[in-house]
Amino acid sequence: MPIGSWTGIVMIVAIGVVLAIVAGLMSYLLPDVKSIVSFVAGLQVTMLAVQIEYLVRQNGQTKSIIHQLSLTEAVSRIAWMPRLVKGMAESIEKIEQRFPDSPAMVAARKLIEDSDRGLKQLERGHIVHDYEDISILLDQAPRTRRSIRATSLQEVDLAWWMSPLGKKYWSLLKAAIDRGVHVERIFIYTEWTDALNGLAEDQHASGVHVFKVRKEDIPPDLQIDMIVWDETCAYRAVLTNNSGGHRNSFTLDLGEIQDMIMTYNRVYSLATHLKGDESSCILH
Repeated sequence: MPIGSWTGIVMIVAIGVVLAIVAGLMSYLLPDVKSIVSFVAGLQVTMLAVQIEYLVRQNGQTKSIIHQLSLTEAVSRIAWMPRLVKGMAESIEKIEQRFPDSPAMVAARKLIEDSDRGLKQLERGHIVHDYEDISILLDQAPRTRRSIRATSLQEVDLAWWMSPLGKKYWSLLKAAIDRGVHVERIFIYTEWTDALNGLAEDQHASGVHVFKVRKEDIPPDLQIDMIVWDETCAYRAVLTNNSGGHRNSFTLDLGEIQDMIMTYNRVYSLATHLKGDESSCILH
């Protein structure tokens, strides 16, 4: 039992002994039984009040201890969490000591709150990266076992395929094709330029099932740049501002992935094969 608990118990016992002695003395001093009974009753009420106050305080301390234990247990369940949380707490304590009531503390709290919001998104299976961060693309391509469905918006994707990042992802796609993964790509274009045709021909020659559709021939909700790896992860480019900037948005939620597959199939139903051939795709 904690020392504080023993201290509280000793105090109650001591008060009880004192009240008992006082009650005994008063039985000699008071003139009649009625007065004695009244006085003893008052002492009992006082004793009861002391006990209740002690129990209330103990309950508050118990709840605090339970909360701390629960928090420690939750952090300890993830192997790398204790060291990280300890480091964060120590950093914030140092910031508070060195820069109290300053913008640094405001920024520290905002950083933690932003992390909390990000984790809430991850609970839903949502991940958002800067457009230049293709780490998940590079991770998913080698993991894929059956199929990769993709659309490419001309204004989003064309220059990217020619960049070092695009070439790196393309090398992983070719490796996936070599191990039997079915890869489809629908180019959504505004103008079928020589550069776009060359890209489409190269991918077709490497084993990609290539389709194309004019952007103006499909509804606005289908004019998206997206990828679905098997049925485990999906990506789409998200417009971030009016200047045309994009971010990479991923989902691991199975329901959302199925919705994206349905969206892809709608685009597919409006597209034509690059060579005008009948498709033998396994996905449709």
